[in-house]
Amino acid sequence: MDANALTDRTRSQEERYFSRLEADRKRTAEAIRSRAELARECGVDDDVAVDAMVAAGLTNASLPAIEWTPLVFVAWADGAVQPEERDALLRIAEGDGIPAGHPAHALLREWLTKRPSDDLLDAWRRYLEATARSESKDLGRIRAEWLRTRTREVAEASGGWLGFGKISREEGAALLEVARVMHRSGIA
Repeated sequence: MDANALTDRTRSQEERYFSRLEADRKRTAEAIRSRAELARECGVDDDVAVDAMVAAGLTNASLPAIEWTPLVFVAWADGAVQPEERDALLRIAEGDGIPAGHPAHALLREWLTKRPSDDLLDAWRRYLEATARSESKDLGRIRAEWLRTRTREVAEASGGWLGFGKISREEGAALLEVARVMHRSGIA
């Protein structure tokens, strides 16, 4: 191999290396910026909670999905999301201002297809605690009632026979866990 070919090959490898390095740097900078924006937007200064929210796929655009975490948690309680539960949750979301096509709606669909990590429930708890401190007691009660009603609606969407046993033991335990988290955060 002549010296020019070797120099050209070396230069080409260097250019690819520095191009990948620059792309990695840009992705890292974007991830840091996006994480900081999410933390600022949701008002949570807990790094563990923000990291869990990012790991779950939350961004500024999809942030409203965090409020739906307990409904997703209840839907997955018995190990699988039934079509009726998925349909009920998405219908509720669409009726409550998260239309199909919204980034939060897309994330909800993803969470209903692939079970999110249990860290998401912890992130929701931390988010709830942080936001509950800044809202009035009346707003907290309204939020708690909304969560109780909607999680129960998802739990009752499938199962049962002639109206009995619509909520499985696992779903009942999930509903109790959601209530416990709300109580501890001060909104229930």
